[in-house]
Amino acid sequence: MRAIHALAHGDLTRALHSNVLLVVAVPLMTYLLIRAWERGLRGSFESKLPDPMATRWAPMVTLVSLASFWLVRNLPGFEFLTPSFIG
Repeated sequence: MRAIHALAHGDLTRALHSNVLLVVAVPLMTYLLIRAWERGLRGSFESKLPDPMATRWAPMVTLVSLASFWLVRNLPGFEFLTPSFIG
């Protein structure tokens, strides 16, 4: 919630300190949602590029990414990935 609050107020530094993964995921999810909306408006799901939300491996990549991030942020030397409150 701190990261979302910081992003809503334009404080990217505080958002990054609160949750790096969320700051990276927001633009990605926004892109995927806009792309799905645009494809739906056209009524055509045919495209030169495959739909990343419809691939078989997307859920596994998401799960592995989240688990890896959770694991790495708890290892010594990666304290910069842990949430911290600034001022």
